[in-house]
Amino acid sequence: MNLTNKSEKINYPEQHYVFIEKIGPFETTAMAAWQELHQVVSASKVDAQKTGAMALFKMEPQMIYRAGFVYNKKPEIMPAGTQYFKFVGGSYAKYTLTGSYMHLPVAWGNVIDFATQENLQTRQDFYIENYANDPMSTPEDQLISELMIPVK
Repeated sequence: MNLTNKSEKINYPEQHYVFIEKIGPFETTAMAAWQELHQVVSASKVDAQKTGAMALFKMEPQMIYRAGFVYNKKPEIMPAGTQYFKFVGGSYAKYTLTGSYMHLPVAWGNVIDFATQENLQTRQDFYIENYANDPMSTPEDQLISELMIPVK
């Protein structure tokens, strides 16, 4: 697993975000949310308009997982079962994972440890898992996932 161990402070930009939300343990909700999202978006007219993909999640007071696609503007027609959210962005500490998405659970555990060691002051907001390249055209060992923690 290739994971940076020091954060990069960034100002994550505003995003137009269309997503499927699931509540409960990530082990069961994340995969289900992505499968459902891919199914409904690929059958819609907004599939070709997406510019990226990211997951937003919170762990407290309950586990919320949002699998979603990013757009340049709010889609005029929403795929069935999806929600729209204008994500305002903000200040984040970013770590980068290069390699298979299968490493994400362990990587997040490491990122939380790194953030604690760096004494990062977190704020109440969504954590971000930004997928920087396309898994359909990128070799698995070259996938880049940006793991971001909301900071003050």
